[in-house]
Amino acid sequence: MLPDSIQVFDQYEEMSLAAAAFINRCVLSKHNLLLCPASGNSPRRSYDALVARMNETRMHHAMRVISLDEWVGIPRSSQHSGGYQLMSQLIGPLGIRDYFLFDGNNADEAAEIGRANGYLEKNGPIDLCILGIGTNGHLGLNEPGEYLQAPVHKAVLAESTRGHLMVADSAYKPEYGITLGMKDILSSKKILLLVNGAHKKAVMTEFLTGKVSTQLPASFLWLHPDVTCMCDREAMPDQT
Repeated sequence: MLPDSIQVFDQYEEMSLAAAAFINRCVLSKHNLLLCPASGNSPRRSYDALVARMNETRMHHAMRVISLDEWVGIPRSSQHSGGYQLMSQLIGPLGIRDYFLFDGNNADEAAEIGRANGYLEKNGPIDLCILGIGTNGHLGLNEPGEYLQAPVHKAVLAESTRGHLMVADSAYKPEYGITLGMKDILSSKKILLLVNGAHKKAVMTEFLTGKVSTQLPASFLWLHPDVTCMCDREAMPDQT
């Protein structure tokens, strides 16, 4: 029996439309909502559907955006960067003026971390954080390990993360990422976890045990009071 907060959809498209409706309701409840959207393929269709919905209704909003993470060494202008995706899918189409995007190509990484912390101090906490789950259980770029870090930090990427689809055909292969820490993520008022594809079945099997471990950073979501998880059928263990 799945927890009520986990919703399973037959198809990725169905999941994406439900996620767009969920995000839309959150924006309606707070016009200047601070959104922290993950980049990557899992939420991609949801963002397109959200923009179509908001533009169709001509919703007036003052939504703010802070990025979850970024590849170190890849400029924001690159189509492989998370910032490029968020700018082209959300910030640009919705005309969002107040936003923070990591600059993965900033040589002064301490300053970049300081910029993120400054934005959160002024605008936080995050109202809605949209997350995916890595095949190794990472959350943002908080990778499995002996311990997890609370604040914004530079992370050493696991080998499986270095082969992520976002950078699979990039000439530059990042070894590091910059990411919001677990404290920043878990301080969010609401969290929406999106999971799709058969390649996520193994990690979802582990996640659904409800056991919390630093070896599965996503498992810390079981400690948050307001998480909604939306999955397509392919991502779920066979017994569900």
